[in-house]
Amino acid sequence: MLKHMALFAGVGGFMYATQQRGIRTVWANEVDSKCCDMLSLNFPETEILCKSISDLNSDDVNKIPTGIDLLTAGFPCQSFSQAGGEFKAFDDPRGKLFFDIPRIINLMKAPPKVVLLEDVHNLKIFDKGSLLRTVLSEMKFAGYWVKDQHAQIMNSANYGNTPQRRERLFVVCAHKRYFKNNPFDFSKIKETPTPKLFDIIKRDKRMGEEHYLSKESKYFDMIDQLAKKSDYDRLFQIRRVEGRACPPGVCPTLTANMGGGGHNVPFVFDKFGLRRLTEDECLKLQGFEPKNVKVPVHVLSKDLYKMVGNAVSVNTVSAIIEQIENQLLLTSEEEHGSNKRMALSA
Repeated sequence: MLKHMALFAGVGGFMYATQQRGIRTVWANEVDSKCCDMLSLNFPETEILCKSISDLNSDDVNKIPTGIDLLTAGFPCQSFSQAGGEFKAFDDPRGKLFFDIPRIINLMKAPPKVVLLEDVHNLKIFDKGSLLRTVLSEMKFAGYWVKDQHAQIMNSANYGNTPQRRERLFVVCAHKRYFKNNPFDFSKIKETPTPKLFDIIKRDKRMGEEHYLSKESKYFDMIDQLAKKSDYDRLFQIRRVEGRACPPGVCPTLTANMGGGGHNVPFVFDKFGLRRLTEDECLKLQGFEPKNVKVPVHVLSKDLYKMVGNAVSVNTVSAIIEQIENQLLLTSEEEHGSNKRMALSA
């Protein structure tokens, strides 16, 4: 069985994806204690180290099982996103955490065969790719084959079997110890049908009262006016102080800001009023199966919204990992077996 380790594990999006592929996550690191509790509850056989990646030392790294096939890391995106109006990139302490990825790899007894990185699409397009060049350069110094064509922006609405539009950058790196080059080709990943939005979001079932917006709220009136101008069969957002009607059949990108208050969660009109999307609906839009996600009693609703908004699109990642298996890992195993047989017969 292939072995996976996760850095910046969050709520475990990469871990659920590898689980779908029959790959075992043997070790994971995450700094958020509530995320760690979620991971421990849902992945009891995985060793979870709950501390900042910048504090990981050689003693910690020496405890990572040997023979890691795949390392995944969705490193903090806030430093590279321009959505919040603040943009510091690698000058931000959170942005600097990226450099701990090659640092950890260099401390390992043997480097992972393949590394899959994830971050916001702006990391590739900003300043004609200057930020991405830094990422690629660092991974090359760590011993990996990786070029521009191995870094692609993918939309979960096209590859994640979800109506959520979520554009993210994915980078696939192949280590020179195991591969003669990096043949990974993103074009071999097949697009998936986009489910209907209201097959996921149920408008004929009454949800908990905490999800509904009072008609006395100024935000209710703001969204209602938007719906009258367009129609009620779509989602709506409050962005800062303005309302926005989303395109029909589309869910906007879910973000960690959902954990900061109800107005950051998309709204929908159902048969009973205007409400926020539920935690389970957001999980489904990210590719999680809610019945398979156990939530500790001390993890509050706002915590779960934040975790889900911070997560990767599980099915999108699963589709990428499938091709990593087909194009790299399984090919590497076949070549290794062939070389071993040739040596024995010599």
